[in-house]
Amino acid sequence: MAIRLVVSDVDGTLLAPDHSITPRVRTAVARATEQGIKVALASARPPQGLVWLLAELGIGPPFVSFNGALVMGASGQIVERHIMVPGTAQQVLALAQQYHLTPNVYVGQQWYVPWMDELVAEEARAVHCQPTAVNDLEKLLAPGVEKLLLMGDPEQVVRCQEAAQARLGSQVAVARSYPTYLEVTSPGVGKGTGLRALARCLGIPLPEVMAVGDGQNDVDMITIAGLGVAMGHASEEVRAAARFVTASNDQDGLALAIEHWALG
Repeated sequence: MAIRLVVSDVDGTLLAPDHSITPRVRTAVARATEQGIKVALASARPPQGLVWLLAELGIGPPFVSFNGALVMGASGQIVERHIMVPGTAQQVLALAQQYHLTPNVYVGQQWYVPWMDELVAEEARAVHCQPTAVNDLEKLLAPGVEKLLLMGDPEQVVRCQEAAQARLGSQVAVARSYPTYLEVTSPGVGKGTGLRALARCLGIPLPEVMAVGDGQNDVDMITIAGLGVAMGHASEEVRAAARFVTASNDQDGLALAIEHWALG
């Protein structure tokens, strides 16, 4: 069955290790769109961290941000928005403190942190936007937040994930997008639910969707898509969920996947 929609993860998939879009990836995306194949991004990033990438690729919305907590339609409208219960978000902040992780709070278009450290600074460089430092993150939780991102030592991130799953269970969805990043959103939310929303609003059946990713937070969309592709550097968990494995992001793996399975 022909592929009509390609959904790509951003960091580690669309972007090379230096956070650039390589010429071959640009060409592959352009060729796909010229042939009527829709290309969309699905990321843990906030919307403002995707807008410049969309402009560079010339593709515009729709897209999935916040790991599926916010899905924007082709006309820029909100298709889905999922916010965390304030009490649950408070418990996640407490876990961040317990495991010595830096919490990042995302509310709509705003990004808040308690301090600027090396990981926060690197994230700001990657997404091309700056957070606001505030002393008391808890006061921001009342309206509901789309996502909490906890950053820190990889071992502590794993321990915090295990604790969140044990203590909060079905109250949250947790996934690692990087060894140093733990993404926390509303229960039942993920890139897979975002992919379903994209396909639904575009009127494209799931068997005609290809999803490409490299992280633990990409597993559900790779599984749900008609054709799931893992990047060559992905973990065994991600590779096992995929139908095919392409090259790594330092070898134009996304471009190869588009050329071979969408255009080929």
